[in-house]
This record gives sequence, C-alpha cells and structure tokens, in this order.
Amino acid sequence: MTNQAKRPKEGVLKEEAGTTDREGFISPTIGELEHVLYFTTVPSLTKKVKEVLAAGRLLTPGAVIVWDETIGRRKGSKAVAKSWWARDGSLTAAFVLDHLQGVKTEGYIDQGYTEQDYLNHLAAAAIRTIDSLSPKIPAVFIPPNNLYMNNLRIGALSYERHDLADILIIRLNCTTNFDKAPKEIINTAINIVEYIDIKQLPLKTSGTLTNTLLTRLMDEIPIAFSNISAPL
Repeated sequence: MTNQAKRPKEGVLKEEAGTTDREGFISPTIGELEHVLYFTTVPSLTKKVKEVLAAGRLLTPGAVIVWDETIGRRKGSKAVAKSWWARDGSLTAAFVLDHLQGVKTEGYIDQGYTEQDYLNHLAAAAIRTIDSLSPKIPAVFIPPNNLYMNNLRIGALSYERHDLADILIIRLNCTTNFDKAPKEIINTAINIVEYIDIKQLPLKTSGTLTNTLLTRLMDEIPIAFSNISAPL
C-alpha cells in the first residue's frame, strides 16, 4: 500500500465502512478498497487525484470520488475542449492502485501490456458492473476509451501512471442532467438509467443508481486488476 505510515483523518477507511459515528452518520461501504475520499465539486478529477497522492492523503488501493466535475462546463478561456460533461447524476471516480504488473516507471510496458490493455480491463470491469443490473440493451466498449449503449455514449475511461500509483478513471452517465449541455453532447449521449428497471434499485428510485454502480465498482475494479494474467 502507498503512504501507509500515517492513517488519514479524512474520507472513509475500510475498517470504518458500515459503522455509525456519534452524530449518526453511517459510513458507506467501500468494497475491496482501503480508503476513499469524497469531494463535492472540483474542476478536474485528475488534478485532484494527483494532489491528494502528492500530499500523502490517500491510501491504496483507494479511490477519489467527485460528485460534480466542472471542467467540461467552464466557459471562455477556462473551457477545456472535448472534456467530459458531468453534472448531477454523473459517476466520476478515480481508482488508485499500487503500480500494476508489467508497467515500467519510464512509461514503457513489458510482458505484452500496453495502456490500451489496461483500458480494456477497466472497460470489462465496468461492463460487468452495468450488466449486473440486467440492462435492456448491453453496454459495449469502443476503443480506445468509450462506453456505449444503443450507439450513444454512456461513459469514458482513462489510465494514467503516477510516480506513486496507477490511476484508473471512469466517468459514467447514470442520471446526468443534460439540460444545459451543448447540442453535440445531447445528440450523442444517454443515461444508463434509460435501459434498466429502477425497481431493482434501493428505494426503487433512479436517484440511487449512481451510488449502486459506484459501490459495485469498488468491489469489481480492485479484483479485476489484482490478478491480471494476460491482455484482453
């Protein structure tokens, strides 16, 4: 595990998951992860992950969850071209794992692995998670990094190697609000909720979809990358 000398005082630790504090707050389950940090709003998830890693604020395997990433909605000189449109109902998460087998520090990959191989494994884990909800239309991965349902984009993936860990980022449209999105986004994107029966979700409401998928990914992704034996 990375940066294990000092136990963090923020976020949710594995041993705290499911416990109730003095104020009655129940810590969420975090699956196979050791530590999860949650942020309400940040401009960029990638920058936030690098920031907490550099500061030693995150244990690994861990995750950084952002409920509202604004980089894709900024205007004028602050706008970032082709960035992901995230709003209420988006799942925006970075899974931070100890350096994966087969990736050398200088960026070259041995044992037959490439960056695309890791994106393929991440996509497979995401699709298994979505499939667990028995969608009416299957999710498909279109390389290098996009997830689609019914020929409309539901997600984007990315992989980045950091000096301290490997960063696997997944962004999904669960119940995303596209009301103010550009036309090119509205015409090419769709929400996962459109293809599942919400009666199977907690409280039988669409508002619980994001957390449902996130909780399952916290189990699925660490396991998927713990025993990589061959490129997909």
